[in-house]
Amino acid sequence: RSQQRFLLAPEFAFGDHNPELIQTMPRTDFDTAPEAGQLLAFSLPDGEQTAGLIKEVGTESVTVDFNPPLAGHNVVFQVEILEVDNREVSPP
Repeated sequence: RSQQRFLLAPEFAFGDHNPELIQTMPRTDFDTAPEAGQLLAFSLPDGEQTAGLIKEVGTESVTVDFNPPLAGHNVVFQVEILEVDNREVSPP
């Protein structure tokens, strides 16, 4: 058995935090009253969905951060190799 730790800098993981991905939206765009700290799903124009973290709720507007939650952070993976199988694998 072997253990190894890998540290990925933001540019090799979820990227740097991009201030352009923080947007202010009208509060009327929300069906329910959003709360700071909530992670909500938002529909994109192409029908895909993305997550946004509610940063601030004002009387007229809501500030939403569309950066991935781990953007700007180092990511650490710790792996343990349990077994090595030397058998050959046939291509699919």
